[in-house]
Amino acid sequence: MIAFCWTAFLAGPISIAWLIVRYGVNVAVQDEIRIGAFLVRNHGRLFPAAADLFAQHNESRKVLPRLIFFYLAGLTGWNVKYEMAVSLVLACGIAVVIGTLARRTLPDRDTALVATALAVLLLFSPLQWWNWLFGIQIVVFIPLLMLVVALFVATSGLSRTLRMVIAAACCLIATYSYANGMLLWVLVGIALFARAEDRRPLFVALWLALCGVAIGSYFFGYQRPLMSPAMVSPLSRPVELAEFALAFIGHPLSWADSLAPSVVMGATATAFFVTLAIRAGRSSLPWTLLGCYTIVSAGVTAVGRLGNGIQTALEPRYATFAIPIWIAVVMLAAAAMPRGRAIGAILLLALHAMAVHAAWPAIRESYRDHLVARAATQFSSVLPDRSLLQRLVETNADLAATTVAALSRIGYVNPPVVESDLVRSLRAAGDWKAQGVFEGVLRLNPRETVLYGWARLPDGRPADAVLIARVAADGDHVVALSERTIQRPDRPGMGWDLPLTRRLAIPGSEYHAYAYDTATRRAYPLAGSLHVARRERHGKSVSRAPASPPAVLIAELLSPVRPPAPH
Repeated sequence: MIAFCWTAFLAGPISIAWLIVRYGVNVAVQDEIRIGAFLVRNHGRLFPAAADLFAQHNESRKVLPRLIFFYLAGLTGWNVKYEMAVSLVLACGIAVVIGTLARRTLPDRDTALVATALAVLLLFSPLQWWNWLFGIQIVVFIPLLMLVVALFVATSGLSRTLRMVIAAACCLIATYSYANGMLLWVLVGIALFARAEDRRPLFVALWLALCGVAIGSYFFGYQRPLMSPAMVSPLSRPVELAEFALAFIGHPLSWADSLAPSVVMGATATAFFVTLAIRAGRSSLPWTLLGCYTIVSAGVTAVGRLGNGIQTALEPRYATFAIPIWIAVVMLAAAAMPRGRAIGAILLLALHAMAVHAAWPAIRESYRDHLVARAATQFSSVLPDRSLLQRLVETNADLAATTVAALSRIGYVNPPVVESDLVRSLRAAGDWKAQGVFEGVLRLNPRETVLYGWARLPDGRPADAVLIARVAADGDHVVALSERTIQRPDRPGMGWDLPLTRRLAIPGSEYHAYAYDTATRRAYPLAGSLHVARRERHGKSVSRAPASPPAVLIAELLSPVRPPAPH
């Protein structure tokens, strides 16, 4: 048992550290572009402008996270992988507080140790990969850390005044880190005034006043984000709202990345939580409130996001808000169920393993998309076609290109953006050669034709992206980037493809392809080329390309690029 516990304590954080090192990519995408604009505006200052700190970001006011981004960017040249590391550190802090609280509330040391080990495995679940692999997502870990700290303090033996001061500070930090941090004022308030001797009118009134000031200031000048869907009334679509909330809760331990299993697991978790909370009583109040954090978050998210579709409940970024109820179930079961703990623990571990296995393909897909996004970022100032930048980096491509260029000038894009479309400025010195082939043109259907091939870098890694270059008198000019990289079981390297457009089929032109390494900004030529011939047919110039294998071979392998959702 001791061996299992220490294995869990070490395996959880180490596995996430490995995930960040292996699958984290130093590229700013989606909401991080707006963080980049904030960094540009405040570059050279000792402290960011107050208006920028308190500015609304979607539904949130990210004051503390912006301070972290600001100073960490100055130290690291805005390498967002360091922000991912901050998320890991915050999660470690959450684990320490949960373990300490378990020692206080559970009946014996061994029970507390096993329950904490299970909680650590849940907390460090790779299923919430979105939050581990996006630097900006430190915002979702701060409220949870503040909640467990505040609950620990509120139920401690400290003086009433000190407990209130620390709890209020935690609630304020959570409120101005992420929108759902406002829930802490209610949950922590319940913990503070749970005992009759603590409900002095002066302290209750002071707490309500602090809550009113903090939340009232939050909504001063607040505007509903344009991209947010309309809120759904609980009376208009109650069944769908319930399904959304249950899927939100159950997804972290769902055996498949689909709606029905997540709803089943959500209903199971809610039923267990309510039953165990009633049996445990007031002694387990911190765990009851921790579970309520998930339930209320699920309800609020359902009302605010159901307009985007019920499948939105399965987004991995919400897992951090759903995991607390599972931790609460573990702790409440340890306190109120003397029998069946071993079976329950084994079942939980099995479900956890299946949930992680179901999420793994999405982790790898996101990694490949982020590498292509980094290539699009590096070429944002030289390629006129910004469709890839819009799809993978930021829907407002002009904002993305402008911000990236400004970040590069102050040294916050590493490697910096490419300043010339000539491939010779990117060619590696020496005899380094990539493995791969520019295989040609493939017609997938009457309306869709793609350039395609496969590519590996000289060290054997899959190419981060593939550059398509048009041959000219002064050298090869980059005209496009591959839109995705895919698994090709029929080839030794990663496959790539790019829709064929008029811009890439100029009669009489020749095109080459290059495997591209975004970390070194080096391009390596691939074998093969595309010659666009001229042939007159009914008075029109028609492009011709080398013959290609049957379309079914590639069509079965391709899948649409899935861009990151807005934060």
